Amino acid sequence: MFEWNGGIKLLGKPIWFDGVRYGEITILTSARVKNAHRHKRGICTDKTYFLLHFLRPAFQCVMLPYGSSMEVGDLRLSFHPSGFMPGSSVVLGEIENKRFLLVNRIVLEATLWEKSVVPKADLLVVVTPYGSSEFSFCTRKELYDKIVASAKDSIASGQNPVFFTSPMGKAQEVTRILSDNGLDVVVHPSIARICEAFNAVGFATGSFRVFKSTLAPSQVLIYPDHLRQSKAIKNLQCSKKTIWLSGMAMNKEARQSFGADEGICLSGYPDISTLLKLVALSQAKTVYLVGDRNDDAIVVLRKRGVEANPIRWEKQLTLF
Repeated sequence: MFEWNGGIKLLGKPIWFDGVRYGEITILTSARVKNAHRHKRGICTDKTYFLLHFLRPAFQCVMLPYGSSMEVGDLRLSFHPSGFMPGSSVVLGEIENKRFLLVNRIVLEATLWEKSVVPKADLLVVVTPYGSSEFSFCTRKELYDKIVASAKDSIASGQNPVFFTSPMGKAQEVTRILSDNGLDVVVHPSIARICEAFNAVGFATGSFRVFKSTLAPSQVLIYPDHLRQSKAIKNLQCSKKTIWLSGMAMNKEARQSFGADEGICLSGYPDISTLLKLVALSQAKTVYLVGDRNDDAIVVLRKRGVEANPIRWEKQLTLF
């Protein structure tokens, strides 16, 4: 048995996966996990540890490098690269000759950080808000081409492109891509700090400047999406084009509510196409999808002979 309540927990085992119970043993699948630094009994990869420790020197946890394993009673756990950001992982659990795989964020065609690995498993648990047919994402290369083209087109028209995205993970991805393509990149101080952490771990994020209230012509700004209404953005004395980088940018209502001029669907969560690839790679016969927009994915998987089930808030299901 396991439960979902702000995180996945194996019932009868003292372990949560990306949970919000800060005093309990918690597997952290990446440094992107909300309030990851608050966990006092966390377990994560060495790279995730170093990223979090760089940002929060008081952070402590148990390190479990990729491919190594740990045992909790009759349960064996191991981390494998997810490709989303340095240190991010999928978690393989083995118990009573059964294997289950837990996936939060994953980029199957990752090119910047570690190449993703999808172990074989009997059961697959995937977190995604994008299991609706309205979401259909491009490959990472196609998305990178769109991001670079959007920036260059904005500059050619006399505007400063301003990209809004998540400050950890996607912001460093975009910084690297734009910098590699010769653009003059400026980032919010919080993003700069995380870029420094990536570089310290050995993953180059490219050249960038730290934002100090103004932009010179042809400069590209990368800014946290939750600060899109900040005074610093409103007070920019330049002609600008705002671009929202998010999986939700494909949703018309969400895009209009966000208020950006353009949306590009950059996400670490899988859409239906990627879910099908995950199932094929893992060879799982049973799949649980965590999220509120997964009905279409459930139908598609069931048509392909997969036992697919949704998991929503506080719903409990049997693993095997």
